[in-house]
Amino acid sequence: MAQKILTPISLWQDFDASLPLQPEIVEERETDGILYRETTFGGRQTKQNRVQIYGVEVRPVGVDTLPALLLLTEANRAVDLRLAERFARRGYCVFCMDYRGETAETDRHTVYPEDVEYANFLRSERHILHADEGAKKTAWYEWTAAAIYAVQYLRSLDYISSVGVMGAREGGEIAWKLMAVTELSCGICINAAGWLSHRNTYKFGEDTVVDMAEEKRLFLAGIDSQSYAPFVKCPVLMLVAISDVYVDADKAYDTYVRINQEQFSTINYSIGYGGAIDEKGIKNADMFMDKYLKERQIFIARPLEITLEDDGEESLSATVVSDGEGESICSLVYFAEDSIAAHRREWIKCTHGKELEGGKVSFPLPLYQKTETVFAFAQAEYSSGFTVSSKITFKRIEKDYQSAVSHSNILYDSRMDGDFFVPVDHSKAMLGGCFWTDKEGVPSRAEGYGKIFGMTCSRGLQTYRIAQRRYAPQERSMLHFNVYAPKDCYVDVRILKRIFADVYETFSTSLFCLGGGRWKNILLSANAFKSDMGASLNDFCDCHSLQFQAQESESFIINNILWI
Repeated sequence: MAQKILTPISLWQDFDASLPLQPEIVEERETDGILYRETTFGGRQTKQNRVQIYGVEVRPVGVDTLPALLLLTEANRAVDLRLAERFARRGYCVFCMDYRGETAETDRHTVYPEDVEYANFLRSERHILHADEGAKKTAWYEWTAAAIYAVQYLRSLDYISSVGVMGAREGGEIAWKLMAVTELSCGICINAAGWLSHRNTYKFGEDTVVDMAEEKRLFLAGIDSQSYAPFVKCPVLMLVAISDVYVDADKAYDTYVRINQEQFSTINYSIGYGGAIDEKGIKNADMFMDKYLKERQIFIARPLEITLEDDGEESLSATVVSDGEGESICSLVYFAEDSIAAHRREWIKCTHGKELEGGKVSFPLPLYQKTETVFAFAQAEYSSGFTVSSKITFKRIEKDYQSAVSHSNILYDSRMDGDFFVPVDHSKAMLGGCFWTDKEGVPSRAEGYGKIFGMTCSRGLQTYRIAQRRYAPQERSMLHFNVYAPKDCYVDVRILKRIFADVYETFSTSLFCLGGGRWKNILLSANAFKSDMGASLNDFCDCHSLQFQAQESESFIINNILWI
């Protein structure tokens, strides 16, 4: 028999959030002016028992009243005290709720009764992406129910003035649901925008048809976050790292435009740090929370508007319109070519815009002469310090433009600013698995022998340019580059080749660089690169990225990367 399709309203209308919390302090300690209080309390009642929710309260000592932030990290991460401490030092009571349940790492976790054991992330299986038995029989229902009780717990504390939520990836999907079913002061969703029922389909792809089996329809209607967006009851900030594989950045804006228009909302994209939100995004989060949790007078901009306009035979331009209420001090446009999957795109920055009437700014796009599709979005920083983006727009290219650029064998030389390089190693520099906080781990220009500049980064250098047709190698091409190292070191050079979908195989070679002296000329053929199994790389064609990373984190500088 067909199941009843439940919407966000009907799914939660009979939910009982009135059961007594009965909190118990498990452990309490104070370190460097921060109080850490581990707590358990009751959650919803299942047929067998009550859920016992575990979390850690992190707040500054000596403060009588302060706003609270419910922090929901991604499902495969433990309670993140470093991230919580960061916000606690900014004057918030942060409650890190564990929703993932049983784990081998610790015996302190949220306990789910046996009849909802699928709420334990490690045993959730189909209960994450499917609703075989209806929306109420999913891990998301249990996780959201626990979060509702966590909000109740924070409200029960007499020193809490307001409550907001911040969630990353799966935690962000929970935040969307929470913002629609309970009263909050604000919500921040990081790399989370729903469309889980549409995974592996791309907004701008040719095949956008999704098999809507019954359980998929149940999931889409009652669980997917875009279905909750129209019902949110508080201001929303969306932060999206375009290269993150969890969220589809193209569809993120589709969720954004569904947000309840009675509530203020805005969005910003981060580029260049994999799945991490950059410093602008972190600053946005701070300002957003200060405004809506601390009730400070701060200007928060709405998204920009962008259109792609054909300038006759000359060029294609992106025209940008900013929020007229604030003063924009810096605006730019990013564009990418021919990659349907957002997280695989190599974005090119355009900073030289021409001001037009009506507050518009036009940015000519230097497209490659064989480009077939182009993607673009705008970004602007306001005098308040807030940064905001536009939607990602799309256009098929059906003619040649006079301003189009030809193929180049030069991936990088010292005349370029090198802003297309990203760090190789993101994980250790990410706070909470989502915020980039390593200021020294950002690719930058450095001076080598003869006062010649190149690019360096303590966490390695990575570029996706070799995947772009405008920089693509020929079948028999060889890789040339110059390297300079102040001290003796080994530099690993890696090529990532896509096997299928998002599965890659790494081919690498290791070079000894003698410290000091002049720049070293390196010329490598494809077969110099080996896989972990010892297989040789046949050629450099159809590769995904190129990486340089020194062993033992030694310093090195790269210049003049080109195909010969």
